[in-house]
Amino acid sequence: MENVIPKSIVILFIAFLLLILLMIGIGDVSFEAFFHILIGLICAILIIWFVSRYLTSQTIKQTVQKEMINVERYIGHNFYSQEGSIDDINKLKSLIEQNIKFNGDDFEFLNLTLAIAKIYNFLSMKEEAMEYFSKSKKIINEFSFEALLSYIANEINDKDYSNAEFACDARLSCYKLGDIKNIPEIYYQKAAIKLKRKNFKSAVNLVNETISRVKDVSASLSFIEVESYLTNQESKCNLLLGDIYQEWGWYSEAKNYYEKVSTNSELYQQAQDNIQKVKGLQVQKLSYIQIVHDILNYKIIHEAPKQAEPLKEEPNVSKGKKEKKQRTKTSKIILESCSANELLEIDGIDRTKAVRFVKERAEGKKYYDIETFSADFGLQPHQMIFAMEKLVFPVKPKSKMGRKIDW
Repeated sequence: MENVIPKSIVILFIAFLLLILLMIGIGDVSFEAFFHILIGLICAILIIWFVSRYLTSQTIKQTVQKEMINVERYIGHNFYSQEGSIDDINKLKSLIEQNIKFNGDDFEFLNLTLAIAKIYNFLSMKEEAMEYFSKSKKIINEFSFEALLSYIANEINDKDYSNAEFACDARLSCYKLGDIKNIPEIYYQKAAIKLKRKNFKSAVNLVNETISRVKDVSASLSFIEVESYLTNQESKCNLLLGDIYQEWGWYSEAKNYYEKVSTNSELYQQAQDNIQKVKGLQVQKLSYIQIVHDILNYKIIHEAPKQAEPLKEEPNVSKGKKEKKQRTKTSKIILESCSANELLEIDGIDRTKAVRFVKERAEGKKYYDIETFSADFGLQPHQMIFAMEKLVFPVKPKSKMGRKIDW
């Protein structure tokens, strides 16, 4: 708007001059008519000028408010704080002046500015922190996309994940027109950062967001480009998902995603190597579970369980409260007879899963081992170990088929 209205004023003024010259040339205008037209034009220009000033001020105000909202979310966040003092800030400002004076490294300039913002944040100096976070965003948005990726890679290698994540967010909040096709890469980098921080759930969500953005970009590509683009990007995302689930301890899921990497992708061999690594980790995991399983079985067989003390009958105690007290005295949960409420004691079992188990048990379904139970109810490895200690599985019936007799 601020660019369109001044142009309109110029166009209107030129049109007026051309009209006056045309009328004078024809000889069909009096001085009085010319004066009236001039006054009308001046009034129109003044009105347009005032409207332009007002709209421009509102645009600037909205931009500043939006920028404040974007930056304010970092305030008070420990991840974007750095311990320090006002003296430290003054030293950093001196380093910035030297960087500017000697035309120093852009990445160093950005890191010094971010460090000041983080210290102000640590000191709870909100306005100053927001000012330097805003300055940092402006520096980032001056980078070329290749420079941005290089900066993110440097910060990840230095394990300064807050700077790397801030750079991604800054570019996403104010990306350049040329970045539109590169937006999926920024989400991909954010996912890689979350993986480094062991925030697996967020990492998976960001990869899914990357895939969604890839599909958006592919809609604007030609028929010749789209197949190669989708193959490379989807293979890249599947490899990262495999890495996430591998670190998370879900080796079967990791293997499934590694297998989705296209044979035409340059990442195919890396995926195959990772599959072999995951298979080895699966064997180690099963060995560990078997050891724990054997230890628990030994305890059950050789150590006599303590009898639960009988509860004294108390007046005005409901049946539900009695059951809850009894459960606190009993360490094991018998799958063949337990209630849904008892199953809620197992980490990873919510009410929906507990009700589903009871319903399926009533329909005749039985679980004889922890592996099948954990797979069906989505228990993580550490939750599986806890469940092994709490649950009592029914004995698996032996096959009634005897050895064939030769006649």
